[in-house]
Amino acid sequence: MKQFFKMMFASIIGVLAAVGILFFISTIFFIGMIGSIGSSPSYLPKSNTVYKISLKGTITENDIENPFAMFLGNSEVSLSMKSLLESIKDAKENSNIKGIYLEAGTMSLGSANIQTLRRALTDFKESGKFLIAYGDYYTQGNYYLCSVADEVFMNPQGLIEITGLASQTMFYTGLLEKLGVEMEIFKVGTYKGAVEPFMLDKLSDANREQIQSYMNSIWGNITNGIAEGRNIAIEDINRFADDALFFSAPEKAVEYGLINELKYKSEVEAYVKELAGQSEDKLRTVELDKMKNIKKSSNLRPNQIAVLYAEGEIMEAAPTSFYDVSST
Repeated sequence: MKQFFKMMFASIIGVLAAVGILFFISTIFFIGMIGSIGSSPSYLPKSNTVYKISLKGTITENDIENPFAMFLGNSEVSLSMKSLLESIKDAKENSNIKGIYLEAGTMSLGSANIQTLRRALTDFKESGKFLIAYGDYYTQGNYYLCSVADEVFMNPQGLIEITGLASQTMFYTGLLEKLGVEMEIFKVGTYKGAVEPFMLDKLSDANREQIQSYMNSIWGNITNGIAEGRNIAIEDINRFADDALFFSAPEKAVEYGLINELKYKSEVEAYVKELAGQSEDKLRTVELDKMKNIKKSSNLRPNQIAVLYAEGEIMEAAPTSFYDVSST
């Protein structure tokens, strides 16, 4: 019996020692992995490389690194406005990058950021390098962004969701009345629509006027940009939206000049490969994860301006949730 307990305690100590060693090794591994996030080796693209930007998912203001993503099965590259804008500028300046290939998808990005990204692509085109766009399906925002490209292609079974803009306001006066809630509202000025849902059951003339005004302004900016990028008339864009032609055959988009040609993805990639002067069987591209680490000729530039990226809620007596400083 005494020998049995000796063997049992020895086994327990052995198991505990093994667990301790494994825990120590795992801790060292995770610390090293987390530390390596900000120290990725610089990337030098091969000649005639194409920068591929996949316009899909949610694009944040700044990079959000998740060191455990690979263990959770999440291989999707995080996109951020900061990294996208910097990478487009680097692609413009790097002689080994021959052009940009935009692949449209379902992208969640506000109109202001779409406009910023479009300006960056417009600036890229000044380098003389090609800019090609392709999509199986174009949302209105994605198409507006891609319309800056030299050529825009679409899947023969695809469609472009150009439908115009709409605004909807929900009113709560009926609900509040049923609940017996009486609102006390202090309103000064005519164009003060924020409190109207709690005091009216429809839009006032002043609020309708201001909503219509800024909606027309946004839509005018979109149609002007598309018309300029595609060299077509604004009236044709409005007609395409008014007649709900995105439900029509894809050939209608070509007829209205919104699309250059209907091509499958493999055909577009073959065309991009030809533009880049590549001889390989498959199109050679680089994506954002490597472009973020592209080797730059120099980090020192004259007349630098520091940019502070702040993201998150501004709360009383609390610091900003996230910030980063970079130079442009």
